[in-house]
Amino acid sequence: MKILMLSWEYPPRVVGGISRVVHDLSHRLIQDGHEVTVVTYRDGNVPYFEDDDGVQVYRVDNFMINASNFIDWVMQLNFCMIEKAAAVISQYGKFDVVHAHDWLVAYAARTLKNSYHLPLVATIHATESGRNKGIHNKAQGYVNDVEWLLTYEASHVICNSYFMKNEIKN
Repeated sequence: MKILMLSWEYPPRVVGGISRVVHDLSHRLIQDGHEVTVVTYRDGNVPYFEDDDGVQVYRVDNFMINASNFIDWVMQLNFCMIEKAAAVISQYGKFDVVHAHDWLVAYAARTLKNSYHLPLVATIHATESGRNKGIHNKAQGYVNDVEWLLTYEASHVICNSYFMKNEIKN
């Protein structure tokens, strides 16, 4: 199976736990005989492309304009991820599935799902409500809604614990 993973972090970029999960899962899937391509954010001077022991890693820069806030920055990142994924698909052919890691890549995942008629799998690593003990402002409400959209669009939702399963259900 050809798997396209979308994540805002992949080693050496480690912001939280997503990076480690995507890295380890990608390598396990390679061991199991699958092809894995990761599209992620390029942080620092790391290469734009890397073959990480079989995992094809494409990194993108964000737009060369300053986003006024984190949500705008994330949206710009999604546009860049779509552009890179489309180029990879054009060059190497269609994937069998898109696997999105958290709300930060939801728009890219949904766009690729619908544009290429691919199944979408979503891993939810945390929720905005859980991170903040509720939704207290418009920005948090927006993230919460994007999390809902991602799980709604996905044919399968993965979480890493029973605690997260209950949080997602709620």
